Amino acid sequence: MKKPAHVLAVTDFSEGSDEALRQAHGYARMTDAKLSVLHVIPNVMPATPFLPSGSVSKTDDEIAMEQRALDDLATRTRDVTGRLREDVELAVRIGPVDVAAVSYAEEHHADVLVVGATGRTGLARLLLGSTAERVIRHAHCTVLVARKSPESERVLAATDLSTAAMVAVERAQDEVIRRGGTLDLVHVMDFSSLAWPAAAGPLGGFSASIPPERIAQMRDLAMRSLREIGGPGAELHVFEGSPKRGIVTVAEEIKCGLVVLATHGRTGLARMALGSVAEAVARVAHCSVLVVRPQA
Repeated sequence: MKKPAHVLAVTDFSEGSDEALRQAHGYARMTDAKLSVLHVIPNVMPATPFLPSGSVSKTDDEIAMEQRALDDLATRTRDVTGRLREDVELAVRIGPVDVAAVSYAEEHHADVLVVGATGRTGLARLLLGSTAERVIRHAHCTVLVARKSPESERVLAATDLSTAAMVAVERAQDEVIRRGGTLDLVHVMDFSSLAWPAAAGPLGGFSASIPPERIAQMRDLAMRSLREIGGPGAELHVFEGSPKRGIVTVAEEIKCGLVVLATHGRTGLARMALGSVAEAVARVAHCSVLVVRPQA
């Protein structure tokens, strides 16, 4: 798989963003990639019908504000990563954070976009932060949702055994090589799509009840498939139920340091509705989550 050449970190100067900055710095060092750091200032200067871009004085204020933010960004980047200003590309934008981050990543051909998670316990864990989720949903490239992860070199790749999901397995294998770690693969057998036909019952639906021996056969087939794609050194996990819950449960049980999974589609409606699994896992996982697009 192509090695990342450009890593972009997005920071709002919070503790979570510092973790994103640290991981982006480490990832860029690990892959010998260029590092860019972006800070987005919320747009608090409303336009008017006569001056849609604001008055001259407001424009001057924006320029001064951007310059102060750029100086603060250079200081924060140096304090967190040790990088001097000439060793990193710094940028400041004004507007919605997710829009600015995705636009900057696309315009500057970033391979990995790193954002921080706002929390992982209690209510904060459920409300990861709509910014991170919108970035996952709309970014053209791989997204790393950075959390302070356990001291573990285990990398967990989630796959539904589709062709599109293979990109996550391949990326996870690359991560294992870079980190000198070990690979775990998880596949969750989801029978929830049978719920509605089963409910139809007398109206023509069929029973969603699957014989235990058939489930055992499916499990064996999944294990064989995982072994083929993961190789003899991979630890394998096959479960039944919700993919989101199953992936997160395995990640916590094995105390992995990184979860890798793929999304499907990146343009039009497919890009907007890429599937809730990646966003849900990123929202509640205990560790960092790498979301890879098939085209990335």
